[in-house]
Amino acid sequence: MKKLLVLLSVFVVLLVAMGAAGVAGTWWFVPLGSPATKVEFEVSEGATFSRVAEELAAKELIRWPLAFKMYVKSQRVETALKPGTYELHAGMLPKEIVDKLVKGQIKMTSFAIPEGWNMWQIADRLSATFPHIPEAEWKAAMTDPKFFEGLPKDATTLEGYLFPDTYVIRPKATVGEVIRAMRKTFDQAFTESLVQAGEARGLSRHQIVTLASIIEKETGRGEERPRISAVFHNRLKKGMRLQTDPTVIYGIWERYDGNIRKKDLLTPTPYNTYVISGLPPGPIANPGRAALEAAVNPLASSDLYFVGKGDGSHQFSIRLEDHNKAVYEYQVKPFRERKIR
Repeated sequence: MKKLLVLLSVFVVLLVAMGAAGVAGTWWFVPLGSPATKVEFEVSEGATFSRVAEELAAKELIRWPLAFKMYVKSQRVETALKPGTYELHAGMLPKEIVDKLVKGQIKMTSFAIPEGWNMWQIADRLSATFPHIPEAEWKAAMTDPKFFEGLPKDATTLEGYLFPDTYVIRPKATVGEVIRAMRKTFDQAFTESLVQAGEARGLSRHQIVTLASIIEKETGRGEERPRISAVFHNRLKKGMRLQTDPTVIYGIWERYDGNIRKKDLLTPTPYNTYVISGLPPGPIANPGRAALEAAVNPLASSDLYFVGKGDGSHQFSIRLEDHNKAVYEYQVKPFRERKIR
């Protein structure tokens, strides 16, 4: 009888051991669900693995928080947790989750800023990309002096200094993080050699960016930028007004409806280069690298005028008489023909 009891005890222990092994196997090797079940998981600054384990269980990503915490402790990574937003899924095993949280493989978001966008257009794009931040905060940032560190003393806004590029950043980024990333990229593009080339032509840092922004708005064709630049340099040397439409548009941006009227060309604003002499007080957009280069390296030419041909390119002229003919050929004549049709 005694021998039978011993055998039964051994059998029970074996069953328990097998059950525990089965349970452990389920926890360690069998995911809770499908990889298709995506979960956005936020690890806040200062969070502990103990707290994270409870939240993972609440979101049905792990079975047993205690076992999860014990595993983290056994790996000696309790303090290696990286804050951020993670994209997890129900098909992940506990080890995979821990590895991701320790390596800081956070979810990233990207946004692109085209060359030639102004700061208000950029604020709209950032507002759509980061919905957790009100649009008003982005617009306020564009004129907030706390972001002006390192800018020329003439700069009163961030206009011109938010470099057009594609950015990859965490989805819960702050206004400061995004602005600093864009400012840093500008600083990398606006090299000292560019500054020196501009100064050799009598342009300050702020004037280089201002002229580059006008060049950027006047043409999207890379090969034309140096020639557009030459026209503006030549006019500035002769004391001629720049008379460029994009500056007029910038001066009336809040009420601009897509059309420039004669009264707009005659209405004084600080940016209306049909009325003011020289460059406007600041950039009218955010120029790319090629426009910055063109601003300080104009083509050697005597051109003083240019007019759009309607296909994105321009006709350049030295004499006003030739320019007027080009205006008729590429602007007035096609307009009249459209009206007749």
